[in-house]
Amino acid sequence: GIILEELVVGLALLQKGQPDSAIAYLNQVLSINPDHTQAHGALGIIFFQQEKWQQAVDEFDTNLRLEPNNRHARNMLEQIGGLK
Repeated sequence: GIILEELVVGLALLQKGQPDSAIAYLNQVLSINPDHTQAHGALGIIFFQQEKWQQAVDEFDTNLRLEPNNRHARNMLEQIGGLK
């Protein structure tokens, strides 16, 4: 479906070092499904890499709200807490 295609393209762009383009695709996923945990997690990683701490925290917080046992999101929030 369209969500999977947008997610795959967004993740591929992230791996190719094109975060701004990846953000656009991931936001497309979230416009269709605001609770898409993978898209929130990927955006969190991009914002973390860009040192946009508050935006990263917002994405990982959303991830934890949707998946309370998401260890990756919890670990990333702990890392950000130590960096800010």
